[in-house]
Amino acid sequence: MAPVARGDTVIPGNQEVQGFQCLGPTCANGESFPVNSPLLLIKDPNTPGIRFMESGGSFGTQTWDVEGNESNFFIRDTTNGNTLPFRIRPGAPTSGFDMGANGNILNRGLVQQNAGDMASPSVADGNDLLTRLSSVPVNDYTYASARHIAPDPATFFSSLGIGSANNVLAPQDVAGVALAGVKALNTRLASITTTPGPAGPAGPTGATGPQGPKGDKGDTGATGATGATGPQGPAGTTPDLTALKAAVRRLQTSNARLTRQVRTLRTQMDEVRRVLGL
Repeated sequence: MAPVARGDTVIPGNQEVQGFQCLGPTCANGESFPVNSPLLLIKDPNTPGIRFMESGGSFGTQTWDVEGNESNFFIRDTTNGNTLPFRIRPGAPTSGFDMGANGNILNRGLVQQNAGDMASPSVADGNDLLTRLSSVPVNDYTYASARHIAPDPATFFSSLGIGSANNVLAPQDVAGVALAGVKALNTRLASITTTPGPAGPAGPTGATGPQGPKGDKGDTGATGATGATGPQGPAGTTPDLTALKAAVRRLQTSNARLTRQVRTLRTQMDEVRRVLGL
């Protein structure tokens, strides 16, 4: 059987296909199209894709490829060095990148910037930023019926000289200015020394507290030395015996009274020592 002649087919008019189409070198007669599969199937053993080519004219030329393989789904800028500005890796979650009808973008992971593309990094002057930041208003605003807060873009750009235009804000710029300002404030606080002020006037004397318990009795002091013997008095007259006995009784009565007074005085002294806590 002679081989089938192959050649380009040019259809000058419209073409309508009411069914599935398979494009690519591995498409075969009787190709299987799974239920609910796209109407257009592109098959290739290595990175199938579609090319969008602007063929010239007054708008110039530009070529984009939309392709996918086992490593990623991507868009290739064929005209400008075959760069891949947009890539999705296999296994990415549903709504990993989801733009709502209001323009809000939702993502399922972290948004990270490749710091390797930063040119000539230098340490920001936090003190200078703090001074300039005082003139930047921080505004409340509403977008898509939700309240938000952000610095005024025009003043942020004109006062700080940060950003690419006066009507846009880069989240990392806002965070970077805040972080540099916090570090500068922390340095200022660490350098502050405090000096105690003069002492204030003494407050009023507080109320007397309750009397404490009586302390233990102290040890008896040492006996003092015996005093010198006084001079002998004059000789008395011979006493009357009856009068002498009466005098003795009076002395005994006085002695008993003095003994009671001494005991009373000792009791009072003990009470004074208890009150004074001696």
